[in-house]
Amino acid sequence: MTKTTPTISCLVATLDRWELLQEAIDCFCRQTWPHKELVIATEGSETYQSRIAAHLDDLGRDDMRLIRLEGEYTLGKVRNTLLDEASGELVCQWDDDDLNHPERLRIQAEHLLTRDAKACFFTDQLQWFRSSGELFWTDWSRVGSGAGALIPGTLMMWRDLPVRYPEEGVYSRSGEDSALLESLISQVPVAGLRGRGFLSIYTYHGANTFDLQHHRQLALYRGADRTFIEDHRIALRRALAAYCLPRSPKITFKASGQEVFNLQTRQRRAILIYNRMFGEAPNLESVEGMERYEFTEDRSRYDEAVAVIFHIPDLPDTTHLRKRPGQIWVAWSMECEANYPQLVDAEFMAPFDLRMAYPLRSDINVNYVPTTLYEGEVGLDHPKSSTRLACSWISGLVDNSGREEYLRELARYMEIHFYGSQGDRVLENDQGRPTKLSVVGTYKFDLAFENTLAQDYVTEKFFDPLVAGTVPVYLGAPNVIDFAPTDHCFLDVRHYPRPADLAERLLELDRDDESYAQLVNWRSQPPRPGFREFYSVATSCPFRRLCDTLDEIWKQGEVEP
Repeated sequence: MTKTTPTISCLVATLDRWELLQEAIDCFCRQTWPHKELVIATEGSETYQSRIAAHLDDLGRDDMRLIRLEGEYTLGKVRNTLLDEASGELVCQWDDDDLNHPERLRIQAEHLLTRDAKACFFTDQLQWFRSSGELFWTDWSRVGSGAGALIPGTLMMWRDLPVRYPEEGVYSRSGEDSALLESLISQVPVAGLRGRGFLSIYTYHGANTFDLQHHRQLALYRGADRTFIEDHRIALRRALAAYCLPRSPKITFKASGQEVFNLQTRQRRAILIYNRMFGEAPNLESVEGMERYEFTEDRSRYDEAVAVIFHIPDLPDTTHLRKRPGQIWVAWSMECEANYPQLVDAEFMAPFDLRMAYPLRSDINVNYVPTTLYEGEVGLDHPKSSTRLACSWISGLVDNSGREEYLRELARYMEIHFYGSQGDRVLENDQGRPTKLSVVGTYKFDLAFENTLAQDYVTEKFFDPLVAGTVPVYLGAPNVIDFAPTDHCFLDVRHYPRPADLAERLLELDRDDESYAQLVNWRSQPPRPGFREFYSVATSCPFRRLCDTLDEIWKQGEVEP
């Protein structure tokens, strides 16, 4: 959202609770809402005030400030002072002993701004007992209605509303936020934010305003049941990854007093590869032994998998699958979108959260760039001769590029040797790609014609001749230059109006050793600007980059239970 959106003032009333306050400040710093400020007010000791001021100076931010109070203040009076000092259009209660998810401000503000309301409260939140590590999802709407279904400490409202906290009387020192809630309900429209309990953690630490019995009763009577926690297990793990909760003692989710799961049950998150790419086992060497994730092909682990990878071109029937709350689905393909229409079918692709595919716009780009591009394959420095001028390799039947007709016309003007299942040359003791590279290396030119002309669709047809020490003559992606290591390492068929013109150029280069050498010796030339950086990313393991992307999702808190 742009700066037509309001600034939110997060208001902290604190009194000599340094470790808790540090956590509240950290939660503020990690908020994704762009326009915000943190205002801290305390009548605490001089030592405490100085410690806060020094910490804010160390952080070096211009969106946090301290209000030093002198004398005696009730909690209600401190909160009113914060309202007076706030400069934002919206204010948010930001208690020093609560923890807040990085998306808390964004989601709550958007909920408030899109409804005809002046204030907003959560109806549910997480409740954490620090010493025991017990964690509950409490839903106040289970046993209450009206003001009783809203959680007072989760307030966000427009700052100019004519409401104040009580500064005197029984509710001025505790329950002041409940009193303000009642006042708001009676005067202005108030919105309840439901189903986003993961955005805030209400903690019991032993020095709370209310005692342990009060907190236990909340967890017992307002806590979500086991089925709800089980259904949201994955989403909760994702959400909690955005908090800095300690791992010892372990954090245990409970419902009705019984353990449902704990955060130490599995230290590594499971990523399920639902189906292989045309039956071939993926190369997972670079992700084996990762501390954060483990890859599996065991479909019995589907429910626990935080992410599921589906190879779209040969995907079996998945209509029976229920996407678990918080689970990420990854659409995987290296095939051209033009040949597999489901890849661009918005309805078909709607359930998928990430794309792991060849287009550069993909969340995780997977491509045909070989790791040996700069080194070359061992033993492929073959001498060239005019008896082996050009070769062509075609095995598939798909021809959306018109390559077969073009090659037939080109063959009228020059000799071409045709290989592959559609060619007439037979390879003895064919060992696959190594054999192909060794043969390609004996030719001056490899007619690298893709089966489809599509943006970013640059396959091994372009890269194999570069590795083998041969010049690719390329027909395919219009932006092939984005994948080329230098400007002068290949010939682009589009630059020649007719097959006869291309043949004339190839025969000319066959006679001009110096010009041909400039093309084939591209490794001695400076790379195109930015190519080294592109190559470094392109040749890294896509499954490891998927893990990095998932890490970023957990970190940013893109969670929708």
